[in-house]
Amino acid sequence: MVAVKGTTIKTEFKSICDRATKGEIFLVTRPKDENIVIISEKEYRQLMRFKAYADHLAAASVTGGEAPNAEDTYPSGFFDLFGAGKSLGLDERPAELSWADDGKRAAL
Repeated sequence: MVAVKGTTIKTEFKSICDRATKGEIFLVTRPKDENIVIISEKEYRQLMRFKAYADHLAAASVTGGEAPNAEDTYPSGFFDLFGAGKSLGLDERPAELSWADDGKRAAL
């Protein structure tokens, strides 16, 4: 992450936009800690996918009861984003280890 001043954004806007589209992240410092971040649309979309996933998990934990099915836990597009899917067995719920298996947990 590169910290830049607002005046730098004004004078080097095109260059900063070009660098942001290549994955660089800019923190624009402003008075009173009202800073902003400049990222590419691709990075923004990825962050929104992660946010949707975290929101879904939080909502599932609030409802209590049984854990949600693994296929319901992942937001749409999750497997496309990471290039994974049913062929890797990610649609299955992992086996639970009992407390008697603490040695196995430590080994993991």
